[in-house]
Amino acid sequence: MSVTPALAQPHLFPRSVPRSQDFTVYVNGQEAMAYRTSAGTFVSFHSGAAAELEVRSQRLLSSPEFYPRRLGIKPQVEERRLRFTLAAGQNALLEMDGFEQLFFYACLPPVRAPEPDAPGLHYFPAGRCMKWASCVWPAAKRCT
Repeated sequence: MSVTPALAQPHLFPRSVPRSQDFTVYVNGQEAMAYRTSAGTFVSFHSGAAAELEVRSQRLLSSPEFYPRRLGIKPQVEERRLRFTLAAGQNALLEMDGFEQLFFYACLPPVRAPEPDAPGLHYFPAGRCMKWASCVWPAAKRCT
């Protein structure tokens, strides 16, 4: 499957956050930071379509298992490289012998908010009261 690189956008993190020492991850050919936490390592990105992911390591990759199994992910494994496709909006977990868990979050692109004057839309500006509606102020004071 060939995927257009522009369809996936890895999320950016400050250089100061801890990175994985085990993995380098690419989403449609673009490097995506593998962010290390106490719960495991994760990679997140926006994608409106399926994305091709590649996981590289300095060590041999063996016995890859993807969860949830219902996704049916069958990776291509070549010693220190693993490739697979993840559909837009899917999240997956990769477990391998001797490695920390690696989570993948394929977030759908943000939906653009409608314009305030769009047909059929009732727009309530922040902090203003309307004659025909009541609103709640940020400090939870009610106006009428």
